[in-house]
Amino acid sequence: MGLFNRASGGLLWLAVIALCSEAALGRILETLNCTQSSVAFNGQCGRALDGNTARNYGRNSCTHTKQQPRPWWQATLKNVSRVKAIRIFNRGDCCAERLNSFTVQVDGRVCAVHKSAKPFDVKKLACNMNGRVVRIVNTGGTILTLCEVQIIGWPVRPPGSCSKAKAQLLIKKLQLAKKQLKRGIRNARTAFTKAAKAIRQQQKKQMPLRRTCEHSVGTFACPKGYTVSIQQAMYGRQSTKFCPRGRLSARTNCAAKKALAIAKSRCRGRQSCQVPARNSIFGDPCPGTFKYLQISYRCVQRPGQVRNRLKAVRRRYRSSKRQLMAQFRAKKIGLKAKIVTEKRRYKRCIGGMSCQGGQSRALKQALAQEQQRHKTALANAQRAKTSELAGVAGKRIVTKPETRTCENHVQSITCPAGYVIKLLSVFYGRKDAASCPHPQIRTIKCQARNAVVKVRAACDGKQSCKLQSSNSVFGDPCPGTYKYMLVRHSCQMTDAKLKAVRAAVDARYRSTVARLGKQHLAKVKSFTAQLNLATARHKACVIKRRRARSFTRQLQLNTESLRRRLVWITAALKRRRLRARRREAQCAKEKKLQNEIVRRIGKRDPEAKETAYKAATNATKSGKKTPEKGRDETQEDCEKKQKTPEKGTEKEQETETDLKKEQKTPEKKQTRNPTTQTSSKETRCNPKTQTGYPKT
Repeated sequence: MGLFNRASGGLLWLAVIALCSEAALGRILETLNCTQSSVAFNGQCGRALDGNTARNYGRNSCTHTKQQPRPWWQATLKNVSRVKAIRIFNRGDCCAERLNSFTVQVDGRVCAVHKSAKPFDVKKLACNMNGRVVRIVNTGGTILTLCEVQIIGWPVRPPGSCSKAKAQLLIKKLQLAKKQLKRGIRNARTAFTKAAKAIRQQQKKQMPLRRTCEHSVGTFACPKGYTVSIQQAMYGRQSTKFCPRGRLSARTNCAAKKALAIAKSRCRGRQSCQVPARNSIFGDPCPGTFKYLQISYRCVQRPGQVRNRLKAVRRRYRSSKRQLMAQFRAKKIGLKAKIVTEKRRYKRCIGGMSCQGGQSRALKQALAQEQQRHKTALANAQRAKTSELAGVAGKRIVTKPETRTCENHVQSITCPAGYVIKLLSVFYGRKDAASCPHPQIRTIKCQARNAVVKVRAACDGKQSCKLQSSNSVFGDPCPGTYKYMLVRHSCQMTDAKLKAVRAAVDARYRSTVARLGKQHLAKVKSFTAQLNLATARHKACVIKRRRARSFTRQLQLNTESLRRRLVWITAALKRRRLRARRREAQCAKEKKLQNEIVRRIGKRDPEAKETAYKAATNATKSGKKTPEKGRDETQEDCEKKQKTPEKGTEKEQETETDLKKEQKTPEKKQTRNPTTQTSSKETRCNPKTQTGYPKT
């Protein structure tokens, strides 16, 4: 049974492998659009992709092109896919021979060719190519008609499409949100501390010192919510400056002893109070002296009000903190969900990549292309740097056009920042009559000598200068003639400017190289990781395939062994059943013989019937055959017994002794072969020991 279970399990595995291989063939891919070389009889290209497999043109299910050489039909897939096979439904009502010769191309590469003299109804062609554009070209006719085209395969992901960049960006956003939360809580705490400090500072307001002359009433008031708190009080005179009264204010060293206590008792717990400056209230510390009342007080908030304000500020702080925490929690939940989704998407992306060897080859090719692209980018950056430096060298000296200045006028020469003037030529005189026309022109051939030397010191090496066109500067080469000045100069870049420009070019080049290197390193890491994963998956697939093949071979061997075992068991059963039937027939024959002997003896001597039966039975057990001597011999025996009854009794005794001996003989045989419980004859004729089945 264990062998049968193992065989059934192997068959189940084979069924699963078959289903998986069938599912691995792919599915019908989605298309983005289609086109064909021409349209005739309203046979649009979309009819081959509408899912209607009817092969009758009257059902609006087939395409049709005009009569032209090599007509074609083309479909663009939604994604780059692995085109495993293409199933084509041919026209069934007529003209099926138009598709006797055609080719199938994927991205311009031929992946399948069909040539046959016999038309087909439905044809499935293997392709096994990666691409996006599928084209069918009729190479043997002038009209192309397709009733349905099914492109079978699965989408493949381009190398490097699986990236963790989005998940990493979300993680950075989460970290930034944490920093913003900490900053917000810190700002709220700072605001709370400042507000509490301001409340505590506003708890006590120092009011200006108040003086009240004698016989007057001093009023002390505080804003709403504050009470008057007397700090100092003096009733008497300490100075002659305040409340002067002549001789009555001469004494300056007198003060009432209980002035502070009296003032506090009159103003304690009140928002405003009045304190009269009279001797009847404070007493007369210095009779005959005109006194005054001097009080210093503060406005103090009520304790309950300060507590309430602090509680309100604390409540606002806690509320803002809770709000910030709630906002951060909501943002954190959303970002974490997005991060988990992106990680799952990345895992699905990696898991969905094909584990065939072609994926590794594509990744290696993409890695090589990235290396080449990086080298090209570096070469372009170096070329850009060289061209920029060459442009800087070309712009180091800028030649300006020649300028003309008439006599007794001033010309301004200016160069850009970082450039200085270099005079190339200066002409003062006259060459023609057209330039600077004037009535005083006696000659047109006059020129001042060394004009450049005379003005070079004023302009060379400067960013700007002014040149005066006059005889006082150049002299008068032709008196009585109105002259003019021609100046040709160039602007030369300074060494500092050139150094700064070169440094800027080098800095841009270094930053470009660093940026390209960073991008290249990130892409190389991504490609390398995906290449390692694809290689590992390919190796795992190869190992699984080998295991599946070895398992299939082992299953085949086990099945063959099981078949041979079943054949052997069936043959053994047949042999044993045949032997059992033979034994049964022999036993039946012997039983019939025994019954016949007993019947014959019993007819002649009914008394000896039992003895004869026992003798016959023992004879059959001992293997001796009872002879059949006929009727006469039996009658003679009977007559002898009747005549000599004593001998008959002796005969019976002899028969009994013989029976005892014969009964002892099987015991001797049994002692000789102790492994058997009964003799072979007894076993084969005993129906209880006959099973008819072999011992397993």
